[in-house]
Amino acid sequence: MIGGTPKSISMALFGNLTGAAVLYCLFSGVRATADCLSEEKREGTLGLLFLTDLKGYDVVLGKLAGTSLNALYSLLAVVPLLAVPLLLAAVALLACLIPARKATKVDPMIALRYE
Repeated sequence: MIGGTPKSISMALFGNLTGAAVLYCLFSGVRATADCLSEEKREGTLGLLFLTDLKGYDVVLGKLAGTSLNALYSLLAVVPLLAVPLLLAAVALLACLIPARKATKVDPMIALRYE
């Protein structure tokens, strides 16, 4: 991938970052689920959940889904904050590339003749 095209490199980078974001949401969901279940046990409301016709894994999977979605929403809240530096980097890149591209179109002999 070192000699790959910029498109393939960016697609691989995007895929890796997306995978890392999904893993972050899942692992933070697992951590928050464990915390949520222990908090319900401390409050004494965990027994009320098991009095319903739900199985134990239904309760845990429901809590996992809820806390993973919460982690996903908090991750999505960071995206606008990341957009500002990316926008500034894109503007700086264009500010460098546009004059450089114009300079490559000038014939060197003509430029040296005018100096």
